[in-house]
Amino acid sequence: MRDFVRQQRERHEAIRRKTEEKEEKLQMIIELLQKKLKENVVKHKSVSELEGRVEQLEKLLAHKTAALDTLTIKLRAIESDRDSLRRQLDMLQTSPASPSLLQPEGPGPSSPTLSL
Repeated sequence: MRDFVRQQRERHEAIRRKTEEKEEKLQMIIELLQKKLKENVVKHKSVSELEGRVEQLEKLLAHKTAALDTLTIKLRAIESDRDSLRRQLDMLQTSPASPSLLQPEGPGPSSPTLSL
């Protein structure tokens, strides 16, 4: 009978030790998981902030692209006007002198000369 009681106590003690070891391991696992969770929350927050910044930059890029497109259109219009004016100037320079083009060039002889 004493052997039986002793065996039960030993068995109970062994179960208690294993339970404590498992509880310690579980506590370490819980702490590790909590640490990982905090890291993931920080990473998620950082990722969310970065996504927000990327979105802002995409909007800024779209705005700048639209402004660049507008400036390109204006530049093409200016270049077109310039080319048109050059053609008109070339036509005037190659056409026979008309009275409106004959102008004295500052203080000089009083005879009319062709102004270029």
